[in-house]
Amino acid sequence: MNISVSEEIFSRLQSACEQKSKALPDLAAEAGIALSSIYRWRSGSKPRRKNIDELASRLGINANWLETGEGQMNSIKRESFSNARILGPVDEIFAGTVPVVSWAHAGSATSYEELPAHWQERIPTLCRGKRAFGLIVEGDSMEPKCEPNDVVIVDPDEELRNGCLVVAKLKNDGVVLRRFTRLESERIKLIPYNQIYPSVEYSLKEFHWIYPVHSSFRRELL
Repeated sequence: MNISVSEEIFSRLQSACEQKSKALPDLAAEAGIALSSIYRWRSGSKPRRKNIDELASRLGINANWLETGEGQMNSIKRESFSNARILGPVDEIFAGTVPVVSWAHAGSATSYEELPAHWQERIPTLCRGKRAFGLIVEGDSMEPKCEPNDVVIVDPDEELRNGCLVVAKLKNDGVVLRRFTRLESERIKLIPYNQIYPSVEYSLKEFHWIYPVHSSFRRELL
């Protein structure tokens, strides 16, 4: 019996989870992807490329290997750029580069169009979003998932989904990095990983913008 491409991807994902000692349900939850959607790959349902990228990023493996079986499973662990080292999952072949903005400048922008005036550098990424940008994290509200000086890759054109990380600009405050949950049509909850901070419910009208996080990198200043 012929095995479909989707089944092969699912098989490689299972193999990677075993080698990384990661349970598939836990990985799906962290990536914000429905487990049932991943299981449908076994029946030939075609995976979305952004889901492959997200799962590979979470596991620290080569997304091209996961999708095609080509190359090595493990991704490059370190890539130098500018005055920093990126630590964590970096694919062997990047989709391109994105500009980076500081936390303070993102907090002063009321729309995406105001951000380019503050681009500071460019970094390599797996994200294919045309308006994607990097944001240097400040604060400890998302530790241990995201630490100060980490870089999150933000994709304004990606769909908001329950459980995903988002960067959000409040109208009466600065920018926050939180886990996103939609409560009803006009209400959401933003949830920190660090338990010393509370989860807070908001109306969508309280924000200038809310953008999903595609991936994140740990970096150390040289």
